[in-house]
Amino acid sequence: MSRVARLPAGAFDRVYKKGRRVSHSSLVFLVSDPEAPEALIRLGVVVGRRVARDAVPRNRLKRILRESFRHLAGAHIPGPADCILLARGSATSLKTRAAADAVLRRLLSKL
Repeated sequence: MSRVARLPAGAFDRVYKKGRRVSHSSLVFLVSDPEAPEALIRLGVVVGRRVARDAVPRNRLKRILRESFRHLAGAHIPGPADCILLARGSATSLKTRAAADAVLRRLLSKL
């Protein structure tokens, strides 16, 4: 398990514009080289209202995705990086960390 920090709000636009994009039916993963010289992996998770109407399921999905990414990032991302996980409509099927792990493994293996 590696140290994963939160991606600051100002870095989202840069990752959207310059990042590599890998997609799945449930998630889109964007990764970019960090702008700051810190040796951290920084992650931003985006789950919109179209995915889950109420705040409780949206926040639960964010927690599951962050925890899954934390466990998998060290093995698949070698150095510092800025990452964004963008949930799509079918992401509501990711109710457990095991399901999120399977999807994230597929996405990270495509990098």
